[in-house]
Amino acid sequence: MHGCWLSGRSVKVLSILKMIEPVESKSYFLRSLAVFHLICLINFSSVEARTRHNKWEVKYEYKSPDCYKKLTITINGRSPGPTIFAQQGDTVVVELKNSLWTENVAIHWHGIRQLGTPWSDGTAGVTQCPILPGDTFIYKFVVDRAGTYLYHGHYGMQRAAGLYGSIIVSLPDGVSEPFSYDYDRSIILNDWYHASTNEQAAGLSAIPFVFVGEPQSLLINGRGDYNCSLSTTSGSAAGFCNTTNPECSPYSLTVVPGKTYRLRIGSLTSLSALSFEIEGHGMTVVEADGNYVEPVAIRNLYIYSGETYSVLVKADQDSSRNYWATINVVSRKPATPTGLAILNYYPKHPQKHPPTVPTTGPLWNNTTSRLAQSLAFKARQGFITTPPLTSDRVIVFLNTQNKIDGYFKWSLNNLSLILPQTPYLIALKENLTNAFDQGPPPDGYDFANYDVYSVAKNVNATSSNRIYRLRFNSTVDIILQNANTMTVNISETHPWHLHGHDFWVLGYGTGKYNISSDWRKYNLVNPILKNTAPLHPYGWTALRFRADNPGVWAFHCHVESHFYMGMAVVFEEGIEKVGELPSSIKGCGESKGYHRPYGSYSWSLIYQSGCSATAVVAVEYLFCNLRKRFMILQFLKDFCSTLLASPMLIAFLVDAWLEEELDSLRIESVEMGRGIWKQYLGTAQDLAQRWKKERLKVFNHGEFGNHGSTCSPSGMSRDAIDPRINWEPGLSYHLPGISCLHLRGRELN
Repeated sequence: MHGCWLSGRSVKVLSILKMIEPVESKSYFLRSLAVFHLICLINFSSVEARTRHNKWEVKYEYKSPDCYKKLTITINGRSPGPTIFAQQGDTVVVELKNSLWTENVAIHWHGIRQLGTPWSDGTAGVTQCPILPGDTFIYKFVVDRAGTYLYHGHYGMQRAAGLYGSIIVSLPDGVSEPFSYDYDRSIILNDWYHASTNEQAAGLSAIPFVFVGEPQSLLINGRGDYNCSLSTTSGSAAGFCNTTNPECSPYSLTVVPGKTYRLRIGSLTSLSALSFEIEGHGMTVVEADGNYVEPVAIRNLYIYSGETYSVLVKADQDSSRNYWATINVVSRKPATPTGLAILNYYPKHPQKHPPTVPTTGPLWNNTTSRLAQSLAFKARQGFITTPPLTSDRVIVFLNTQNKIDGYFKWSLNNLSLILPQTPYLIALKENLTNAFDQGPPPDGYDFANYDVYSVAKNVNATSSNRIYRLRFNSTVDIILQNANTMTVNISETHPWHLHGHDFWVLGYGTGKYNISSDWRKYNLVNPILKNTAPLHPYGWTALRFRADNPGVWAFHCHVESHFYMGMAVVFEEGIEKVGELPSSIKGCGESKGYHRPYGSYSWSLIYQSGCSATAVVAVEYLFCNLRKRFMILQFLKDFCSTLLASPMLIAFLVDAWLEEELDSLRIESVEMGRGIWKQYLGTAQDLAQRWKKERLKVFNHGEFGNHGSTCSPSGMSRDAIDPRINWEPGLSYHLPGISCLHLRGRELN
């Protein structure tokens, strides 16, 4: 199997495997192996996209992104993490090791629709169990569309601790963009807190309530500038805040005079809505969330957490100096200094500060200006995907701040989401009906009597883990309705992100949405497609999407503290169409015992041997499809992790499967299971005696080593004996009716 490279989609492999009927005869296993080896021999690379492999380690390190030293979650020592570069149609594989040691982790691939791979969405509690400390997990998904996307932590509040980065997907070879530019650059924006995310979460969960407050600084490509004189840390003199640290020198974007630059700008702020601008330079918006938009000329870009935009900027100003690029907080009264970067005109020094004072941006509370820009974006001519003219279901979500038993929460229609111990995808697919409340949540609120401009008369809400069950392929309208918080005259901005889909943004409005007439204001001609859209203060936002992606998908406010406090819902659609779930996503709640991490012995050996994770999926399907026959799941974990440990075990399992001996096992305890397993392992001599009348005979195995002689029915592939070994053929000899090969193997790890 060494050198086997499957760059096609795993769904193709599984579709072939599922054509094979369940075990009914002795020929099943050999036919299955034949299919698997046929798959391995096919060279998809000539007709399929490439597989992009990434090996990441997530851990805490001390970093000083804004000159203040604090613990930061890094990927391979970096925050922001490495940018993933891929081409449309490529398969991205991320082998993620959790070295946080005291924290779980999960990473969401923001904007990637996960067609056919809902278990790789990376949403802890929704699509997977979190990755435990010390475990390794493999995410695998296809990037089906070109565009600008993001990734970030989706467990607790880890995005705010530095766990984030960019995904850039280019067009296929020979396909061009509908706009021209000379160079392509990426900019990722963030806000930054000096308190740890654990401290922040503790305050949000406390009585009395302690809000996270305004961020200490704003970062452009992971760099900011904090005023160290404001630091109260007792260790400041020892270097906790050092303005000469090169980590916090301003990001510098070098441009060649006269050239046009495509800037891919993404925001992963924890709290702040931002205004981005470049001193003296106009910008033209051409892409949003991976979709082309009709070009819009702007002076400043309003960008909300979870959004991405591409803007074109021409370096057409006085080239004898540099210029400021700035970000400022909007929609909240600013208490955070302007975030700074430098637009560096070549050949000026990249750290030469411009001679001007940085702009403080537009008025922070000018909602009219922000609403006007939201309304200005339309789908680009020639790339319009027209929405259905009507919907099958309308759900109106009233966004409110509430209390539950004295704790501050955010709610939708008076329900605040609490994720269950068993992730929804697992619970629904495995029919674990006790894992969460099966009752339907409400599709609306008291439209007639609720005053969105006032503090609610009753601010109490209810915790819930109920979900919305959507009819597959139906068209769903979502109306987001904003309201006053529990503070008089305050309504906040909420950027809403939908996993697994894009939605059409049909319209925005102010005040209370009128369900009988405001639908007439919808743009059904050229609405923009996005995956994240803002809900403006005291306003409404109308979205439409097709429930056509089988799985379970989160829909939530992208403000980190709001999501943590329950501002989310979950949609299920077409769960019966979801393929068999990888056991690696299980292991928590009611799925305990099903878990077998990708980093386990057999998986890591196969993965490191040169086969893609597609081949690994095939091996799991072929070799571990017996798990439902065992009563004790812990024993199964031992069974599967040991399965590919030696040629002898493979030979035995082939024999046992063919003779249906496994069906006769009655395992009533872990100890009994392990005892049976040891009995079957025996010595090579005992096994040879046991199998003397069987098709497969084993000689000279030694102590489960990698040297041995194996006799098998004529034509059996050496890889069927042990696919993790790179076998080299040696001496061949024959017995009546049996072809025997003397094999020498070398382990690949």
